[in-house]
Amino acid sequence: MNPISLVAFLLVKDKKVLMEIRKPTAMGAGETWFPGGHVEAGETEEQALFRELKKELDVVPVNVRPLLRLPWNRDGKEYTIQYYVCFNWKGEIVNNESAHFFGHPFLICQS
Repeated sequence: MNPISLVAFLLVKDKKVLMEIRKPTAMGAGETWFPGGHVEAGETEEQALFRELKKELDVVPVNVRPLLRLPWNRDGKEYTIQYYVCFNWKGEIVNNESAHFFGHPFLICQS
C-alpha cells in the first residue's frame, strides 16, 4: 500500500518559524505541528502546498523551497511528508484552522 502524501510548511520570519497547536477536532488534537495538509488526487505536492497555505493561513508563498521528505506512521497509517520552507509570502497570516499559532525560534546554520 502506498503511503498517504502530506505537505508541511515552515514559514520563517524574523528568525522564527510558525507553529500551530492543533484544534480539538483535528488529528493530533492539542499537539504542536507545522501547518500543512493532504495532497489531493490529481494534485502535485506544490499545488497542495499553495492550496493549504491559502486555506489555512490566507497567504500565497513567494520563493518556496523543498526542505526534506520524511516517512511518518500514525494510528496504523503510513504517510510521507514533504516539508517546504518559505521566507516570503503575500498577505497577512490569518488563523483559519488551528487552535493557536506561535513563532518558535528558528536557527539557520551557515557553513
